[in-house]
Amino acid sequence: MITNIYELAIKTLPPEQIDNHGTDLYIMVTKESRKLIEQYKFKANVETFISAIPPHVLWYDIPFAYAPGWTKTETEGN
Repeated sequence: MITNIYELAIKTLPPEQIDNHGTDLYIMVTKESRKLIEQYKFKANVETFISAIPPHVLWYDIPFAYAPGWTKTETEGN
């Protein structure tokens, strides 16, 4: 069971298939990313959306999974 999906995503997916907003991780829906989501411990929280930016592809929205966003948030609070 995967708990840190961000670390696995950056090791297995091309950088252009990974994005974020705050602490939410966005991963483009592909054959490879589907495998990651299936193994993700918190997959019940994962939703999908179609990008507003062309070519308007389907992405996963994985709440609170963008690890660097947590580091940034923690340091801003101090």
